[in-house]
Amino acid sequence: MEKIISRRLKWHLEHNNKLSCQQSRFRNRIETIDHILRLHDIVQKSLVNKHSLPAVFTDIEKAHNEARKKLLWQN
Repeated sequence: MEKIISRRLKWHLEHNNKLSCQQSRFRNRIETIDHILRLHDIVQKSLVNKHSLPAVFTDIEKAHNEARKKLLWQN
């Protein structure tokens, strides 16, 4: 049952454009490596052009356990 619900929910979110283009987790044909390569490209261009590149990285490994369910369903 969980797999059926998960599959339908993913389809709904994808087809109704409810996910950000930066979202990679749990998406078909989009992986974390895509974002790593994009970041690498941005860093390389900044180095070549001698520009600074501010960046913030956040570890949200267990954020889904802490998120309030009502907030997740808003939108």
